[in-house]
Amino acid sequence: MKATSITTDVLRSYIAHRRKSVGVGTWDGKKRTRTGVRIHDCRASAAINLLASAVDEGLVLKIGGWKTRAMLDRYNVADPTRLAAAMKKGGKLVVDMMAAPK
Repeated sequence: MKATSITTDVLRSYIAHRRKSVGVGTWDGKKRTRTGVRIHDCRASAAINLLASAVDEGLVLKIGGWKTRAMLDRYNVADPTRLAAAMKKGGKLVVDMMAAPK
């Protein structure tokens, strides 16, 4: 089976049609602006949610289609809940190491 490639224009047109049909965004041709949900918003939210659920960062890169780590870092915001969990996990490791028999 031969893979077909979809041009960016065709994909954008399809997405715009679907977005309009479900009412999650519009395009104002005169102002040249979008309203509502954008594909970028969905992609960024997916990255944040995957990272928050402890999905491996390499896998998040592949899912998001990013080639460089720098792009993922833009979405890898310092979520206080994740930072607190990481510090707690690190603290537990130190306590366990100190309590281990020598």
